[in-house]
Amino acid sequence: MKKERILLLYLQAGGGHYSGAKALSACIKEKYAEKAEAYMVDGLPEDELFVKGIIEDGYRITANFLVPLYAASYELSKLSPIMKSHIETFSKISTDYIAEYIQSLNITKIVVLHFFLVKPSRDAVERLGLPIPIITVVMDPFTTHPMWFYEKEGPFIVFSERMKRWAIEENGIREEDIHVFPIILKREFERRMSPEEVAEYKQKLGFRPDKKVLLFAGGGDGLPNGDRYLEYALKLKIDADMAIVCGRNKLLKFQVDLVTKRYKNSTVKVYEFIDFMYQLMNIADVIVTKGGPATVMEALILEKPVIIVDYIYGQEKGNVDFVVENRVGHFIRNPKKAMETTKALLENPESFEEMRKNIQALQLRNGTQEIVDFILTCN
Repeated sequence: MKKERILLLYLQAGGGHYSGAKALSACIKEKYAEKAEAYMVDGLPEDELFVKGIIEDGYRITANFLVPLYAASYELSKLSPIMKSHIETFSKISTDYIAEYIQSLNITKIVVLHFFLVKPSRDAVERLGLPIPIITVVMDPFTTHPMWFYEKEGPFIVFSERMKRWAIEENGIREEDIHVFPIILKREFERRMSPEEVAEYKQKLGFRPDKKVLLFAGGGDGLPNGDRYLEYALKLKIDADMAIVCGRNKLLKFQVDLVTKRYKNSTVKVYEFIDFMYQLMNIADVIVTKGGPATVMEALILEKPVIIVDYIYGQEKGNVDFVVENRVGHFIRNPKKAMETTKALLENPESFEEMRKNIQALQLRNGTQEIVDFILTCN
């Protein structure tokens, strides 16, 4: 039987698109190597430095640090003429580039993980005259930008019934073209570490075995204002060891180091960019984070209550609503109030256990393999 050759198209606009492609690729390689090969490709040509800067650095900086500007541009981009202009411009930039990959790799199927790449993929396939299925994976679970559904032809993969209803009722997508699966996560998150493994890893990282662990983490750029949340946690003398992941954010690392110097008797581990987030999340009891879908769902699938202190305007609002409505965490921006709530949760076993039971009731699971199964059978 001829192998499927699957092109996974992403952009480096936030970590979720790339990590989704990586999870799908890893699953295909591990589970279906005899049936398929996956090729991960950034859908923006390398020589488009200006556009690349806007898509990658511009998105990251405005979404995290210039929120009013990001919110204004987000709302404007939902207007039909502007949406059309953005999509048509991107199609002119990427169509030939994508077509070259389709030809050189003999691609038989395309999976799109960013809305800017849907139209250029369709234009590339049409230009080549090839009958290649294109599957769009909408990477935001509950709320997202309507650009995902600018092109009306499916199939679309979404991660919630809420998103399915919105696609149908507000964006004119046919019901038969929308397929709901659990969210894509890294394969390791399908299993929680055992108590013995947690104890072993605590010792390895220098945490005290008899203490709870409070984790501050917010993706590749760290947790916005993470130093302030950490300082209030230390001021309130929360009875837990603490860890904060600063990622690539050098300023946050500098600010956190200043805080830890003022509280020398506390156990605080400060990390930059790490490759053991799975282990760190497993040893944590509560996770203070922002509203990104991957981090929130990774925490919940490990049965860790979350304290969300920030989110990206528009696309991440639904993740916050999901957490609050299902009583599996809290959303509090104020650092003092957020840490008071965290302290109460960690020091009240009844409240903590009730929240864990709420998480268990959601019956969350990793949808990566189910999605790969669908992709392989999609015609």
